[in-house]
Amino acid sequence: MSDYLCGKRLHVYIREILPVLEKFNEIHFDEETKEKLISVSPATIDRLLKNEKTKFRLKGRSLTKPGTLLKHSIPIRTFSEWNELEPGFVEADLVGHDGGNLRGEFLYSLDVTDVHTGWTETTAIRNKRGMDIQCIERD
Repeated sequence: MSDYLCGKRLHVYIREILPVLEKFNEIHFDEETKEKLISVSPATIDRLLKNEKTKFRLKGRSLTKPGTLLKHSIPIRTFSEWNELEPGFVEADLVGHDGGNLRGEFLYSLDVTDVHTGWTETTAIRNKRGMDIQCIERD
């Protein structure tokens, strides 16, 4: 119901939602329990929910392969020599925003960064279908 809010936000949410739940007879508890719920601190909420939240945390799922480890071990031939001391040499990263589910359509973020200047351009991409990639218009 609260969509896994952190302790600070859940603390405020509890104060707002308890009267509503009581009004519609969705929840019933005595005054002592109600006072404890309203007065619980955000830090205590986080501590009490820590074990529950770790059950839903995504771990170790990444579509991105580390680039710097491979860059030094695999010789890559380009049209010119790599020179990190002048602008124009870039590194790119494609990040999938799949929400933990690789099925169906979801967006990717394509980040291209100039190694020398640090200038970064980012765009959203609908899919990875090769030549049919369609970029979403940016403002």
